[in-house]
Amino acid sequence: MEIQYYPSKEDFMWNDEVTKILPYTDGQGIDVGCGGRSIRADIKRVDIDPDKEPDILCSGDEIPVSDESFNFVVAQHILEHFEDQDKALKEWLRILKPGGYLLIIHPDISVQSSRRNKLNKIHQGKINGIDPELLGSQPGCEKRDQDNARGVR
Repeated sequence: MEIQYYPSKEDFMWNDEVTKILPYTDGQGIDVGCGGRSIRADIKRVDIDPDKEPDILCSGDEIPVSDESFNFVVAQHILEHFEDQDKALKEWLRILKPGGYLLIIHPDISVQSSRRNKLNKIHQGKINGIDPELLGSQPGCEKRDQDNARGVR
């Protein structure tokens, strides 16, 4: 499988989302739920699907790496796929170095509903359904909103 890296020649929406988080991607990073593409070739790619050829084959809510291993964690359109989203968020915070960035690109239900008549079952009831206090309550975290891209430090 050939992995696609930013910028994409076909997906301009993805390019726009990645452009917003790039300023926060210094140092060693990890891309959780990477699928067949990633923002850079030099970061660790995590996916549960072996066909995607990840560096680490595992579920994104149980990543077998040491605490505080990465300067940034990228999670693009993956959080809504976890049954226990709080568990996934806590795992990503566990592997993040102090002062690092958790970069979540997450679907907005109002945008998704206007684009589709019907959301698929994975997304129904899960988009925007995380505990809004979870991230803000973590030591050293602050929320930042840049349109649809949110960097949490």
